[in-house]
Amino acid sequence: MSTTKKTKEREALFTYKHSGGKGGIYMMLHGKERMVYPYALYEALWDGREKVRLCHGVEARFVKWAAEMEGCYFDEGCGCYRETYTTGEFVDTAIGALKTLCQEVCSFVPTHYEKMHPAHAERMMEGLLSGMLERRNTQLFADDIVCEDFRFSFVEEYGHDTGFALSIGGREYRSMMTDWSNSYDLIRHEMERFAMEGHDGDRRTLKINREDSPGTIEIQDCTIHGNGRYNDVARVTFTPDTFVGGPILFGWCKKQQVLKALYLGLLGLFVRKSKRFDGSKQGASWNEYRLTAYNKLQSCIVEDYLMGTDADDLIYRQRQRIVHTVAEMKADYAALMERLSSIYFLLNME
Repeated sequence: MSTTKKTKEREALFTYKHSGGKGGIYMMLHGKERMVYPYALYEALWDGREKVRLCHGVEARFVKWAAEMEGCYFDEGCGCYRETYTTGEFVDTAIGALKTLCQEVCSFVPTHYEKMHPAHAERMMEGLLSGMLERRNTQLFADDIVCEDFRFSFVEEYGHDTGFALSIGGREYRSMMTDWSNSYDLIRHEMERFAMEGHDGDRRTLKINREDSPGTIEIQDCTIHGNGRYNDVARVTFTPDTFVGGPILFGWCKKQQVLKALYLGLLGLFVRKSKRFDGSKQGASWNEYRLTAYNKLQSCIVEDYLMGTDADDLIYRQRQRIVHTVAEMKADYAALMERLSSIYFLLNME
């Protein structure tokens, strides 16, 4: 039976050192020195309230206050316990150890984290240098937030695996969407959930599968204290699929902009021509297939949200439009682009 124990407040001893000829991040935890998983520590600095597997056999979540913070640990070896830390020391030593790790990986110094490549280290270093992980409080204030652009687009025409690029600010991730492992009906439902009004802490996810491994976009509604200029901003986290791997991407983005980029990017894939489409596998021509896909993805609920339409003012709310020809589909998409570009509160997108 697990027990809950609480230790006296002390500094978090995140250190980077070499053992057995390889570098690693270590911390003192419940009287024992443990090697820490860097991606989990990085994620905990961004959103400590979400449980992460911090070390071998140990899961943790964290709550920050201005002066101190608390770690709640779920240890397979000795049950559950809590430890309190000085917030500044915890954050600063964690960031310092992660920066050292990134520098060594980019310099091809051996580490215990063999799956961490220089490209992953460079992406992590961008996040560490962004200043967004240095926040000292779980509560959010307007001065803590820097709103960034969210972009999503396909970088090639439709095929069995179709490459896409996703970026938050200047931090970019590229992977592929596999045709047989994605349900366009499900993706539409997930986008419609993004459009629903949320409450503080609500999380919504949208998955884009590469074979059987999803890349996950999560939007979390947050209460931001201070003034009203960030009422539409959410915490956005992207967890890469296992084929590309690496650390999460994160940032603060306008919810309408995130949904606009995803919606137009997904619909736009099927407006383009494709020489890579294999009709023998799909049992349909490209024109037949893309009309079906477009109709499954199209959502009046999403479009009403993006254009600021109040659903309470509608006597009847249409859920979907159906297009019947490629020419009609292209005209529908062009009209949609024009309407959304005229909405004053949406940021310009590519």
